[in-house]
Amino acid sequence: MKIMIAEPLPGLANFISKGLTAEGHAVEIRRTRESALQLLGAFHFDLLILELNLPDGGLMLLQQLRAEGGRVHVIILTEHPLTPMTAIRLQPLDVAAYITKPFSYSKLAIQVNELAAREAILPA
Repeated sequence: MKIMIAEPLPGLANFISKGLTAEGHAVEIRRTRESALQLLGAFHFDLLILELNLPDGGLMLLQQLRAEGGRVHVIILTEHPLTPMTAIRLQPLDVAAYITKPFSYSKLAIQVNELAAREAILPA
């Protein structure tokens, strides 16, 4: 799979990237909404792993991406627990999974691999 990680914390983004790369996925890291949107507009990605609390707006990134017709699969990886209000705001945005930090890498890997199997997306 070709995966983008939109995560402002470099250490966490690199940790996730190393694990996914070791599993055969191609990974790009972006730390801001704008840089993520630019790359998503220029290249095809199978999956976006998104922190809602990007400095310039992770939720805004997802809303803009969907408004522009972007169909990339999305896994939310954030420090905020899923509240009823957040669930309502995310429902029309077609999110595949919502994982709260702290998290185990294996939980994220399971979500990624289940998505890849469901969509028959092979490692890059």
